[in-house]
Amino acid sequence: IPKYQGFAMADHQNYGDDVDAKYLLRPNTYSSVGVDDDEVFKVHRSPEYLLKLFHAIGDTISEEDLARVYSKVEEENDGKVTIEAFRIAYYDYKHGFVTDESKCC
Repeated sequence: IPKYQGFAMADHQNYGDDVDAKYLLRPNTYSSVGVDDDEVFKVHRSPEYLLKLFHAIGDTISEEDLARVYSKVEEENDGKVTIEAFRIAYYDYKHGFVTDESKCC
């Protein structure tokens, strides 16, 4: 059944793109600001994109710190650096949770 171009409340047909009850009861962290899970957890991001993003949210990450953390995340994730993977690694680096040089940066 082809999907209508517009949304209609009277159309009760499930086209496979409706969210399930789990999502309605426990939406992801970023859904309240309109960001899809794939944007945060699956899409590879460049260092330039991450630098711009972190500066936009008010973080003062330096290019040196970004390069250091980015290369470590890239190494640990087979070349794929997502926003979430970088955020976690940068938080650990920034707050001194990683003290062993072999583990990060």
